[in-house]
Amino acid sequence: MGIVHGHGKSQTTEKRAIAAFKDHNVDCILFGHSHIPFKKVVNGILLFNPGSATDKRRQSHYSYGILTITNEIHAEHKFYSVKE
Repeated sequence: MGIVHGHGKSQTTEKRAIAAFKDHNVDCILFGHSHIPFKKVVNGILLFNPGSATDKRRQSHYSYGILTITNEIHAEHKFYSVKE
């Protein structure tokens, strides 16, 4: 498991997250920075951005993520429209 904020110059947040762990053997990379919910498998690595529970920016909903780790890693987004 790799965790990185994802900020930087050039490339996309997704590509910066991948680059941060290019020399490491990871199954999942958890990243943020963009506040945009994202889930995708690239070269066998689960890339997951939970979005933001407090600052949805240009997104229609707030979000957070749940990772369930057993024999496999399962990631899901939870979305909501009212911040309490």
